[in-house]
Amino acid sequence: MKLGSTLKVSMVADWVAERPDGMMDSMPAGSNHWRCVLRCSGRRMTVYYSMGPALDGPPTADDVLESLLSDAMVDEDFGSFCRDMGYDEDSRKAERTHNACLRIKAKLGTLLGRDDFAEIWNAAND
Repeated sequence: MKLGSTLKVSMVADWVAERPDGMMDSMPAGSNHWRCVLRCSGRRMTVYYSMGPALDGPPTADDVLESLLSDAMVDEDFGSFCRDMGYDEDSRKAERTHNACLRIKAKLGTLLGRDDFAEIWNAAND
């Protein structure tokens, strides 16, 4: 599904040498990192997006939205999240990842508007 055009989301992506959030430190050499500003109905969301070295060119709004929606689909319960993702519940990295996913979910709801986000959420979980 082309979410970007369906939801009228535009995006500007600027290449960055590395991500300031440190979330993708394990990416292979030659990976590309982007600072992406998504806009929808006068709202905006800034995220960092990384692509492996085999992918050329900047990401599209659809690429970034699909990735963000995938991250947002995690279970809100930390224990369930760890079981679903194969993490140890005592892991600080798992906790940081879970919290990052929950922040993405909240920010997407704001960017897209609660009604559109709820519609996408329900469609993905059917």
